[in-house]
Amino acid sequence: MNIKPLIQNISNFLFDRLVQLIGIVLTFLSIFILLALFTYSAEDPNFVFSNNNEINNIFGFLYNLVYYFWNSFFGHFLPQFILATC
Repeated sequence: MNIKPLIQNISNFLFDRLVQLIGIVLTFLSIFILLALFTYSAEDPNFVFSNNNEINNIFGFLYNLVYYFWNSFFGHFLPQFILATC
């Protein structure tokens, strides 16, 4: 029995499933962000400075949490990193 082709086939299979899983996760993440953007409200409280208003966004507190960390990375750290590497 030749084991090398078997290992190669298993490796290819696992790699293909990993690529499909990443694609599914990115698809659901894109749908999450799209729905959250459609239901965005300027009156929603911020994650850091909450003024005890009701959250109007479809995903509620989860969206505020994700938005805070997303904005912190892409709004603050990424531009500084790009400028520091130039």
